[in-house]
Amino acid sequence: MSVIRLSVNKDVEALLEDLKRDFPALDYPEILKLALSDYHRRHMRARQEEERVAQARAKPRVMGLHQGMVSTSEDFDEPLSDEFWLGEE
Repeated sequence: MSVIRLSVNKDVEALLEDLKRDFPALDYPEILKLALSDYHRRHMRARQEEERVAQARAKPRVMGLHQGMVSTSEDFDEPLSDEFWLGEE
């Protein structure tokens, strides 16, 4: 049997404590396995989100792509009525 040594950061340590409380019947290796898989899943999800944001930022924006799809009414800048502010109909 091989021995694995690892250092546990504060996030994994907090997760271990939560899992110990939530699953008291599990022994430490099983709890550690759950904690590491959950930590890995969260880490990978965050990494994928960072990559998605980086890809979105790398794409140039196209000016006028949706031109004419939105319009505002002629009275857009006019003050709103008292009925609007007071909730009267």
